[in-house]
Amino acid sequence: MAETMEVSEKMLAAYNEAGHGIEALLQGRLIFQMWICPSSNNDGTWGGQTDDDPTGRPTLLVLPPPSIYERLVPQGFTPFEMWECCTFKLAAVEAEKRLCELNGIDSNTQRLGKQDIEDAKMCVANLPLEKAQGILIGAQAQARRVVEDPDCWKALELLAQSLIDAYERSESQSLTTREIHTIVSQALLLPPLDDDII
Repeated sequence: MAETMEVSEKMLAAYNEAGHGIEALLQGRLIFQMWICPSSNNDGTWGGQTDDDPTGRPTLLVLPPPSIYERLVPQGFTPFEMWECCTFKLAAVEAEKRLCELNGIDSNTQRLGKQDIEDAKMCVANLPLEKAQGILIGAQAQARRVVEDPDCWKALELLAQSLIDAYERSESQSLTTREIHTIVSQALLLPPLDDDII
């Protein structure tokens, strides 16, 4: 059995943003930067931000190896579908849940990704209720498959720890596109980035 650890608000925030990052990678979604920080209301909670390009995938995708990409069924070079937008949001929540589960914590007792859940619901707000619920259920299941995939989870852990390390260093508290690529490549062996990518 793996050794458990104390799960702090900072860790939850880092795993949340890392969940966005790994799902973005599988979708070919460009991430410009990401970071975590304590809440401005001084209540001990933490948040973060993942700045992505929601308008579409770039012409040249940087995708993980086919063994990972194919088994997790992303879409490739197409416009983002509604379920992908929901999965991008919910992967953050599922990452937090899995972190709790692996450390013997009831995730229902934690404040997990409330804004991400609301954002996912907003993505389907204009659809008939049954169709909207179907997309959300499917997106959650897809997000869960991603965080339970051993290679993706390893990449997610590395990215979360790097977000914590970035917060604690003084010169810069965010990770850039290239830094994210380098970190994730330790687990997923990504192809090189184009020179014109930030």
